[in-house]
Amino acid sequence: MKILLYSFYNLRVLIKPIFIIVLIMNYHIKAIIFIHSWILVFTSQCLNMYRSDCENFRLESCPCTISTDINEHDCVAFLNCVHSNRETFQAVLNSFTLKNEQSINKLLLINATVSFSNFSELTRSDTDHLSNAKHLKFSHDGIERISADTFLMLKELVSLDLSNNKISNLPENVFSSLIYLRLLNLSHNVIHTLRSNVFKNLTSLISLDLSENNLTEIPEDLFSWTPLVSLSLSKNKITSFPKKIFVNLKHLRELDLSYNSLVELSPQWLRPLTNLQAISIAYNKLTTIRKEVFENDKLNKINLIGNLWNCNENMYWLYLFIEENKEKFESLSSVMCQESKYGLNETIMNILEVVHLEKQINNTELCNFCNCSLNQDRRFVAVDCSNRNLTALPELLPVKTRQVSLNNNQITSLTIKESASHWEYVRFLYLSNNRISSLLSLQDFKFHKNLIELNLSNNKLKEVPIYLLDKLTKLEISLGGNPWKCDCNTVRFKTWLQDNYQMVVDIGDIRCAPGDLSHSNSIIYYLQKSDLCPQERVIDYLDILNVVMGILIVVIISKVTYDYWRQKRTGKLPRFFSLN
Repeated sequence: MKILLYSFYNLRVLIKPIFIIVLIMNYHIKAIIFIHSWILVFTSQCLNMYRSDCENFRLESCPCTISTDINEHDCVAFLNCVHSNRETFQAVLNSFTLKNEQSINKLLLINATVSFSNFSELTRSDTDHLSNAKHLKFSHDGIERISADTFLMLKELVSLDLSNNKISNLPENVFSSLIYLRLLNLSHNVIHTLRSNVFKNLTSLISLDLSENNLTEIPEDLFSWTPLVSLSLSKNKITSFPKKIFVNLKHLRELDLSYNSLVELSPQWLRPLTNLQAISIAYNKLTTIRKEVFENDKLNKINLIGNLWNCNENMYWLYLFIEENKEKFESLSSVMCQESKYGLNETIMNILEVVHLEKQINNTELCNFCNCSLNQDRRFVAVDCSNRNLTALPELLPVKTRQVSLNNNQITSLTIKESASHWEYVRFLYLSNNRISSLLSLQDFKFHKNLIELNLSNNKLKEVPIYLLDKLTKLEISLGGNPWKCDCNTVRFKTWLQDNYQMVVDIGDIRCAPGDLSHSNSIIYYLQKSDLCPQERVIDYLDILNVVMGILIVVIISKVTYDYWRQKRTGKLPRFFSLN
């Protein structure tokens, strides 16, 4: 009985918190259902305010659509009037005004997209009822004119889109009441002139799009009142800017000047733009550009495509700058040179690299003593120091030297100093007709792995350690014309030649030294091992012992075989096994 009571007590202790949790969850569920129901009712009230707009005014068709949402306990309306006429639009706006007075919450018209048919002028009467609008779009309307007081009542406006119209002129101070405006789109119009104060009082404007208009010049103080972050003047007809055009745009990060007629890009224009991160000067008429234009360290996106670049020494700095900042430039492979002494329609990097290499050749002391030139494709430098009585490898080569010819000199070793520069680019090294007698220094030549071809013909080589030759992989090598010593040590060299005949260019010219009594001028590749290292026949006691032991083994085997045969035939054992 006690056990049952004790179990019941424990069960009650466990059930109690579970009951409390269920009770709390029940209240929460009821609260959630209540809130959700209130939202539905409120949204329904919001939506019902506009459902009968067209019916109230007995319009046959209403191209305006309305959707609602709740934003911070406000009823938010989204108005979209596309291809409507002015009368319909005015009727809908009047309905907004009436419904706003009766709504339980403040009406916040946050978005309006309007497109009128046969609409040429935008006036204040078209915007008065949109005083609470945050975002307003009059696009693709064919608007040609805007009244000076059109936006006077739009105190809350944040973004205004007037793109894709036929606006040719903007009145003075037309936007001056829009102190909270952040985004202004005037693209795809026919604006040809802008007054200095057209953007006055736009102290919140961060994005301005004036692309695809007919602008030819910009007033110097046009942007004096705006803290712009993004500015597009693309696809106009601008040829130049006033000196202090961007002096007040210290916050500007994106500047698009593409598709204009600029013939110069003055560093003075861009110097005040200390926060500029992206600039496009694509498709202008620029032929050259100064280094100071890109002195801003924050620039990380640059577009140079489609200009008339004259790739000469004045543009040499650009090659060095691009080499260090390739990630900043867009579509470098499409930036072409329109003028250069090396030909037309080549990429700017290809031509400027040639300019760079020529400049390096002119600044390298070795090239005053030797013949330095660009190879046929003008991508690398060839250095010819043949017949210069050199006794050692030159230390300082021009940058990107790929071929070095040192034939007919007095060089005795392949040793090179640690201070040597630009040897890492060398792929072809010609050392024919020198005095090199040993290849031991090859192991100290740290660039041998980069070589594609090595010519050591007609030197003083007599022998070479095979382990050094084994380091020369995937390399064409010339070793003919050397006075090779032919003896037993040459056997390994011959084997190496047989195993690597494909990489030895002149294998038929690798011969024994002329003074060799046995193999003078013999081609080592075709010599037999026995020719190189003949073995003398000398009688050794061990050989005699081996012969005697062999004879004894034969005699014993023969005796055992005979006895076995005799025993089988006569049944008599050999005398060795006789018991008598």
